Amino acid sequence: MKKTIVFLTSLAALCSLISCEENKNEDINGEAEFIQEETVQTEEPTEAEIQFREYKAEDFTDIKVKFNKQQTAPPVELNEYDLSWIEFEPKVSVCALPENRDIEKLLPYYESDAKNFDMTPEEYAEEYMKLYEPLLDKPVYPSIECTATDGENIYYVAKYDKCCKYSIHDFEIYRCNPETKENECIFTYSNTDESFMVNDMAYYDGELWVIGNYSLLEGYVYESSNGIFRADTETNTLELSFEPHDDSWYIQGFYQTGDNRLLTAYISYTEIGSELHFYEYNGGNWEEKEPPKYGSFIPYNGEFVTSYEKNGMQVSECSRFSLDTGLRSASLVAVSDKRATYMVADSLSTILYTYDFEKMERYIIDLTSYGSNYACYAAGDNILIHQPTGKSGMYIIPELGAAFEIFRADFEPGMDYLSGEEYIFHSISKANGKIAILENCTVNDVYFFGGEISDNIPNETYYIGKDISRINKVYILGE
Repeated sequence: MKKTIVFLTSLAALCSLISCEENKNEDINGEAEFIQEETVQTEEPTEAEIQFREYKAEDFTDIKVKFNKQQTAPPVELNEYDLSWIEFEPKVSVCALPENRDIEKLLPYYESDAKNFDMTPEEYAEEYMKLYEPLLDKPVYPSIECTATDGENIYYVAKYDKCCKYSIHDFEIYRCNPETKENECIFTYSNTDESFMVNDMAYYDGELWVIGNYSLLEGYVYESSNGIFRADTETNTLELSFEPHDDSWYIQGFYQTGDNRLLTAYISYTEIGSELHFYEYNGGNWEEKEPPKYGSFIPYNGEFVTSYEKNGMQVSECSRFSLDTGLRSASLVAVSDKRATYMVADSLSTILYTYDFEKMERYIIDLTSYGSNYACYAAGDNILIHQPTGKSGMYIIPELGAAFEIFRADFEPGMDYLSGEEYIFHSISKANGKIAILENCTVNDVYFFGGEISDNIPNETYYIGKDISRINKVYILGE
């Protein structure tokens, strides 16, 4: 089932119903009707025409805007699809098959655990097998992890490996078209000698890219590394495209920008601290770019906006602008050509600050009474926020304080492996001017037992999850 909401919008129409005066809280009428106004296309300035701007907090006029949840649909194209028709069959993971239960392969993984019980890895592995072998023949449902989108299709990983500690030997990658109800397995991985864990995915330039941690068994020693791979769905192979210079490097993830670029960032750890390395995929190669100087960062126009503290205040900068926010302990959460939005959150309050570079106004929205622990994304010049616990997601127009609900999970989620309760969560990916919000649900049917099964490993509770996963819905939001 598909629900399509193409809602007609006009900020002018809404603004005519309200008045946001400087330093005053104003109510927003949630019954306002949005009417589409014809927009006039203007030419974007070239990079050479854009002048570097320096902004300070005192340059902006503060406008306190009352946060108001609207009862209408969001003023942006939103497609909601029911994906509950997707079903997964349980299976026995390749490493749990009788012919592949090789204790020798487990030893490198259990060396540190064995020390906790004053045992050799061989002794620990034998005890571990005593605990788990009765359950290894039981088929398991996959857990749904790591999503990406091309703006129309959803890509996701179905992971079957539930028994192997610290390793993944069995997973599949699916491409789902929610419009046509096609759900196709486009890639499979099944290997008892080499572990591969997908950490992030991105669809770019007609190809699926994967960041993965992999461990290769050399004799009885696992050599681990991480890299960027192109998933060749025709040959069902992972082609290594880029890898760190040494084991001290760690890949943070993919970043796809509004101007259709694919970026990645590496952290390298040294004796004196850590360094950031910044790469962009260009013409078949990963080219190193000038990295942010320090602090936190988010992608913007093929580079990163760096945010750091200077004289106790949060400052952000890139090649186009610098902004001294006048805020303490603020996090930059979204940026566009026209705006930058920050969140200041602590145990007492959660407040959004949006700096409008065209109107030179700073919109202040207090979210304290609506919860905390929000994740924020740029949705064009507006904001998409959601609580990682999965409760709700809202599209916010900062200058109006108007919030439009995208999704809501009417429950108190929790990941309690022993209760068998449902756990619902949302994952977000962006590409080609679209934001895809995938709603997953896992029901945990768990076998658990205490240490009495093994006298040598006392006072421990072991479990193996028979997670029944499904995808409830996907929301595709136009920026």
